[in-house]
Amino acid sequence: MNQQQKQYKEEEEEEEEEEEEEEEEEEEEEKEEEEEEEEEEQQQQQQQQQQQQQQQQQQQQSIVINNIIIIIIVAVDHSSQLTPSSSSSLAFPPPFLLLFFFFFAPSICSASSSSPTSCLCLLEFRDETLIEHWSTMPP
Repeated sequence: MNQQQKQYKEEEEEEEEEEEEEEEEEEEEEKEEEEEEEEEEQQQQQQQQQQQQQQQQQQQQSIVINNIIIIIIVAVDHSSQLTPSSSSSLAFPPPFLLLFFFFFAPSICSASSSSPTSCLCLLEFRDETLIEHWSTMPP
């Protein structure tokens, strides 16, 4: 009887140990699953944040593009050369106009919109001799 009881106790202890090991394994598996789920959630959140940041950047870029004001100064086509008598009658030569636009264009741009704007001044001369004409014109 004594031996049978010992064997029975040993078997019970072994079964208990096995059950404990199984429980521990199950707990570890559950922890691993939870960690994996958390990692997946974090990855999804990061992806969402990246998408939101990209959308914000695109919106900001489109806003900047919409706020650019282009000022174009187009000189009159001087295919017919001016005579000295007719050129002396002009009160405001282009250099004065150019200075006016260079000094006042930034303030015009900033006054036109409350958001920050950038101004691009584009000078287009249809006749390349126009600059030479005004620079060599007698006072």
